[in-house]
Amino acid sequence: MDKAELIEKLKEEEERYYFEVTNSKRIDESFALPGDEELTAEEIAAIDAYWSKYRFAYPEIDYRSFRTFKNRCGRFDVRHCPGPIRTAVFSKHFVNMDYTTVFQNKGLMDYLYPDIKKPRTVYRRLNGWFFDENFDPATPEETAAGCCEHIRARGPLIIKTSGMGGGRGITFLHEEEADPAYVLKVLTEDYGNMGVVIQEVLRQSPFMAAFNPTSVNTVRISTLLYKGKVTPVAALVRVGNMGSEVDNWCSGGSLVGIDIKTGRLNRWAMSNERTHITVLSSGLDLAAREYVVPSFDRIKEQVSKAHYRMPYVKYISWDIALDQDDVPIFIECNHAGMIQIHEATTGPVFGELMDQLCDEYLLEKFYIRFATEDFICKEYHDRVEIEAYTGDSAAVTVPDALRAKPVTRLEPKAFHGKKVTKVTASQTVLDNSKKALAAVH
Repeated sequence: MDKAELIEKLKEEEERYYFEVTNSKRIDESFALPGDEELTAEEIAAIDAYWSKYRFAYPEIDYRSFRTFKNRCGRFDVRHCPGPIRTAVFSKHFVNMDYTTVFQNKGLMDYLYPDIKKPRTVYRRLNGWFFDENFDPATPEETAAGCCEHIRARGPLIIKTSGMGGGRGITFLHEEEADPAYVLKVLTEDYGNMGVVIQEVLRQSPFMAAFNPTSVNTVRISTLLYKGKVTPVAALVRVGNMGSEVDNWCSGGSLVGIDIKTGRLNRWAMSNERTHITVLSSGLDLAAREYVVPSFDRIKEQVSKAHYRMPYVKYISWDIALDQDDVPIFIECNHAGMIQIHEATTGPVFGELMDQLCDEYLLEKFYIRFATEDFICKEYHDRVEIEAYTGDSAAVTVPDALRAKPVTRLEPKAFHGKKVTKVTASQTVLDNSKKALAAVH
């Protein structure tokens, strides 16, 4: 690639980033409702004061996003995490895509978390092949017959897919469906070659059943691994709609926010239409009394311990059920869990950590790459660093400033593959570039 092509390529990358930031605003639009209360002048001033130092990474503040989530959760906070920050910046640091597919595969949860209580998996399909609960191979016919025997002896089963969310890809097998030919058709035709797990249906806690007895309602709790420590940052209860067998909000359910410190529930829920309700479809009146999630400290302890097993994924949303004895039961983990649902029910998801996260990822580590005739550069909010020298001269002059910002450093491999004998630069660059200058002879 010649210099002109390199300059153009990096220019396109820069434009693509800022387009992504602008375009990501639409992520929060779906949470807005007609008639939402406007931000006050004081609130707008507070947003400007907090976010002004991050304008290099976030040049156009999406005030509508702050307005939307103020209305949804019922309180204003400048630490709200707008869609562009979540998708264009944080997600790149939080999720290593090389690992997330494997770590979310429901069929491998018994390998990854052998000591954490989960619904019993009786069969699974991995990479096109069926295996029993001990990971011994089984034919499709053996799997279908085994499922039917299990249903008749122990009760209904649930089929779940890997890689699908929002309540999609879930099938319940009750006694009336315990026909091997029918189950074989479901597994081989309806699900095609998809990865699935076939599990026993959980008998849930009376506390959780009170929200809706027809679905297994779960605690969605999100954790952040930051600076070597796992912190539970937000939680809510996902409640299915009356008559539904799934608890997913996207499938018509509702969300009840949980105070992450105490386990105390909001006295209102957010419906699938984004409105506040106090009485659930089951008839449970959230406003009538105070509800506290049983075993909430155990839930936080369990997910925190589990998160350390996948340090390549920094932000994880866990779905935890409670059995009849209020023992936490691990259902699944999500590496793309919606931050918005937490922000809409309990406020800023990262809370006291938001200042640190923004300073690190929007100031210290955020940069835009660009190229000049002789250098590939990284532009930070307050400086420019030289990534590589692309010129041909043996004598290099490093400019004092680029893009109206001081040049402060040459990266260690800036002169890799180049025969440089002399470098002229500011004292700051010389002091900060010992490794790069060691290659100059």
